Amino acid sequence: MTCSILNLQPPAARGSAGRTLAWSAAHAFEGASLSPSAGGGVELRGPAAPWAYALAMPVDVDRLADPAAVGVRFVVDLEVLSGRVGLFAGKRIDTDSLGHEQTLAPAGRLTVRVDGDSSTWRLCIRNRAEGGAVVRLHSIRWYVRRSLDITSFADELLPVLLKHPGAVALEAIASAVSRAGRGPVEPDEIGALECGGAPLRIPFERLWDDSLGRCAADTSRRLIELLHTYDPGRMDPRHGYGNRAYFQHYLTQSTMRAYHLARELRAAGLDGGAVLEVGSLFGQFALTLQRLGYRVTAVDRYRAFNGALDGYASYLRSEGVDVIETDPDGEADAVGRLGAFDAVVAMAVVEHIPHTPREFLRTLASHVAPGGLLALDTPNVARYWNRKRLATGLSVYQAIEDQFYAGIPYEGHHREYTAAELIWMLEQVGCRDIRCRMFDYNLLQFTDLWPDHLQALLAMTVDPMLADTMLVVGRLDARPPAGVS
Repeated sequence: MTCSILNLQPPAARGSAGRTLAWSAAHAFEGASLSPSAGGGVELRGPAAPWAYALAMPVDVDRLADPAAVGVRFVVDLEVLSGRVGLFAGKRIDTDSLGHEQTLAPAGRLTVRVDGDSSTWRLCIRNRAEGGAVVRLHSIRWYVRRSLDITSFADELLPVLLKHPGAVALEAIASAVSRAGRGPVEPDEIGALECGGAPLRIPFERLWDDSLGRCAADTSRRLIELLHTYDPGRMDPRHGYGNRAYFQHYLTQSTMRAYHLARELRAAGLDGGAVLEVGSLFGQFALTLQRLGYRVTAVDRYRAFNGALDGYASYLRSEGVDVIETDPDGEADAVGRLGAFDAVVAMAVVEHIPHTPREFLRTLASHVAPGGLLALDTPNVARYWNRKRLATGLSVYQAIEDQFYAGIPYEGHHREYTAAELIWMLEQVGCRDIRCRMFDYNLLQFTDLWPDHLQALLAMTVDPMLADTMLVVGRLDARPPAGVS
């Protein structure tokens, strides 16, 4: 492949730790063109051929020689005007790895972050299968990402690290470091975290410091107090139904999930209204939302639980939740008779659906009123602990002995998903404006964070795609017609 160096005016630097790349350093590949755009920035037209490289932007290799450097980040302000493009960080123009390519289609002006390791020194842009993409580039900035020790700030920062991995936590870290006089730090400069002093006590008393968090935590405490009414002997443990001690941890941990669900509904503009929860089990989400002022209908297979959760169903009703008890045979009819709701939620359900989840998701979407919300949470198959297990040759699936000897159909996890897959599935049933929240809830089963727990938390803080739970919320303008793909 041949390239030419273009001599265009560089965008103005913004005076931060990141450096703005000059267009004069850009390498446009044969068949591509780069020219000033009437809409600001420059317009990149990719070659007509599919999968063809369009542009490479190099960085200052000497700056990556810093011993503390762990990688590089490109922050790209762009608009895809037509076609689709892939962005990735590479080492050489002719032998670039595509392992972390991000694919973008026309979606308005975006800010995209592309990360590479310390040996990466080029941002590359190429066409996808359609060829001939056109992109307006407003600016490309780059940062050397370094490892940062936060031991002295650990106690202050733990609540935000536990609740908000990613941008919010990194902003808090950068602010704490800057206030301490260790020099200005931007979140985009943080590539890894170190922290000593383990074990660190989880500050439960400081985790839930707003009205949503307090409501979720109070609901969890009340449901834990009711565990004496739960009879685990009536449930099949091979399907994942544990004993009372197991569910005490589960309810404590799931405070985080209920908290984020309430936050995301509020962030999407739904402060009240009618909510349907499918798969309510102990009612943790239904009851939290009911107490926050929503009118909640909760559906689950309580008839098939042989009375094990009768105490919870009764308690939910006493709190105003409309509880619909079903079994596997009558479930579809019971849900089908329901009307439309401002939001339909299914927490940790989709992973239990055998074969395709298509009909399940269509059913949920069919009960969302036009303009309403569909919300799901589910385990992240690409989570930190799964990657650790695979690296040592261990399975990331549920215990084979449980599934092997379970009744048919097995009610455990049939498939776990990535964030991109979950978003894609919501798109298939008509959702738009989809928001995805990544967070960890499993660490809340512990009182203290030991070194391996802390290592996981720090990794998820820098890269929330390692978190164990995904929550997606999408909006439906109209209910999709039955049977339409």
